[in-house]
Amino acid sequence: NKKMILPINLTLNSILVIAIGLGFIAGGIWLVRFPGDRLIGVGLIFTGLGNILLGVTNGFNDWSPRGNFFFRAAVFFYLVGVPALGYSLFKILGF
Repeated sequence: NKKMILPINLTLNSILVIAIGLGFIAGGIWLVRFPGDRLIGVGLIFTGLGNILLGVTNGFNDWSPRGNFFFRAAVFFYLVGVPALGYSLFKILGF
């Protein structure tokens, strides 16, 4: 019975991107509590999840099946999070 080992080789850049992602998620969870900032909070959470997956795969350089899955998941998270942030910021700025 063999176990498959999936190494994650983190560099300093990866660790910083993961830390930024965790900060986005923490800020998003804080902002989701307030009705007026709910959309920007959701955008921060999804963008933070995308950042974490970006950091874990060393900038999407991991093309193993796991890395391919993380890439597709991160694209989904970015496609949801970035437009939500953009719309919220345009709404806040009054455009």
